[in-house]
Amino acid sequence: MAITGNIPLVIYNISVTGIDTSDATLSWQTNGAANSTIEYGTTSSYGSASSDALMVTNHSITLSGLSSNTIYHFQLVSANLAGDMYSSTDSTFQTLALPTPTPTTNGGGSNGGRSNGYASYGGVVEAPAPFPNLGPLLAPPMGPLNTPTQVPQEQPGVSGTQVQPAFGASTGVRSIAGWSIYILLLIVLAGLLIGGSLVYFDWDKKKRV
Repeated sequence: MAITGNIPLVIYNISVTGIDTSDATLSWQTNGAANSTIEYGTTSSYGSASSDALMVTNHSITLSGLSSNTIYHFQLVSANLAGDMYSSTDSTFQTLALPTPTPTTNGGGSNGGRSNGYASYGGVVEAPAPFPNLGPLLAPPMGPLNTPTQVPQEQPGVSGTQVQPAFGASTGVRSIAGWSIYILLLIVLAGLLIGGSLVYFDWDKKKRV
């Protein structure tokens, strides 16, 4: 006598991996090709489900958008083409809690030496920008006539302090202010000479008369 019948569908090797603050991956196997469904929620009444219609024997579904530090109930359900269905018993897993800020260990500051409860910032502090370079300035004549010396702008030193620049060689550029002073002096001197000569000639003329 021949024995006939169907082998019941069975779920086994259930595992929960990849748990973090908002995700978890549930995996299981069946003894025949079947689809995959996870019913889950914060109570054994579930309320949410995630499914995959692909007929396989190795099943895996990742749940996303979960709440952190929360216990979730779940049940696995698989069904084959013959209509056989198997449901696992209720199980749970817990998502991870959100990380907390690392408290500081250094004291001081305006809070009287108490820690502010958060990690201190360790970024890069930019150095202050150097003084703007406004270009060379013309100083009064310091060498031969009409050859003023070009004076460079002060620049920050290696230690951040200001250093006094050294005067360079004469540039040969005429100084308008210095030239005007010399012209004025020449005009005054010429006026004095001419005026004195006129007075002398007038006095000498009267004397002879």
